[in-house]
Amino acid sequence: MADESVKVAGKSYWESSVTGVMNTLRDALVALAPHLEKVKIPLKDTPLVDSWDDISQTLFYYFVIETARYSVPELGDKGYGWAEYEHDYGDYSRLALVEAVPKGEGVPDLPEDHHLVFHSYQSRTDVFDTVRCRVTDGKMKYTGRILDLDRRGREYRFRWRMKDGTAKYLDDLKVEL
Repeated sequence: MADESVKVAGKSYWESSVTGVMNTLRDALVALAPHLEKVKIPLKDTPLVDSWDDISQTLFYYFVIETARYSVPELGDKGYGWAEYEHDYGDYSRLALVEAVPKGEGVPDLPEDHHLVFHSYQSRTDVFDTVRCRVTDGKMKYTGRILDLDRRGREYRFRWRMKDGTAKYLDDLKVEL
């Protein structure tokens, strides 16, 4: 879904997709890289890498989590915890999260009930060219396995658990302006 603004019954909405928002987050991180390097905050291999982590986490919160909360009011109203950028959890079952859709190049065969929880963007060959995912089992417990996948063509969706325990997914976003 392309990003666009629409007007319905006198209300304005912004429509996008989880994939679109995640790609925008990555583009923002890539755009910041040369500016942060100018003030001696390089991407890696220095004590200041924590500054990058803080910036990335903040942008993830406002670009991704806040967009989800405005697009799906129940995610904001019921106090859902979120899997945060570059944070590690042993149990994701009670968290709302971004899931990398388990298809495409580089995704190994996984059991059908396993999930790829978005963890962070990493730099391998180019700036933020890799998506790091943590693999969870059918109960959303971390398996100990990390996958680093090429970000090109990667698709994402939001996943959260309802009170009755069923998982709910969202690909497309609609935010009232």
